[in-house]
Amino acid sequence: MTLGKCVQPIIDARLADLVEMDQVITDEVRLVQAPGHTPGHVSVAIESGGRTAFITGDLIFDPVQWAEIERGSDAHGDAAAAESMRRHIRDRYTNSGHLIIGTHFAPPTAGHVIKDGERWSFRSYVEASQEASS
Repeated sequence: MTLGKCVQPIIDARLADLVEMDQVITDEVRLVQAPGHTPGHVSVAIESGGRTAFITGDLIFDPVQWAEIERGSDAHGDAAAAESMRRHIRDRYTNSGHLIIGTHFAPPTAGHVIKDGERWSFRSYVEASQEASS
């Protein structure tokens, strides 16, 4: 089934609210333009209680992409833009303590981007919690 067949009936029934790519949903939740996957693709930033989380959407499909940023997906409509955005997000969130939630990551999906020397990795929230309690 194509996206048009899935989504168009919702739009036709006036059940969808179309928003801007940088829409502020609430004081804590906003959309972030994340070009490269499809036109209009967004990720989600959440800021509350002095803490930040970032939901990747279709920007990153696998945690290995934090280390191999050039590894894209055939699903990206503009591979260069997607890689540039992944690089930007990695630079912004590496070693920041901000929670990253990978929409397509196998569980556990939430964690942190870590850089140790010249190597990047994704440490799941579960791994970090277990290490802290040991």
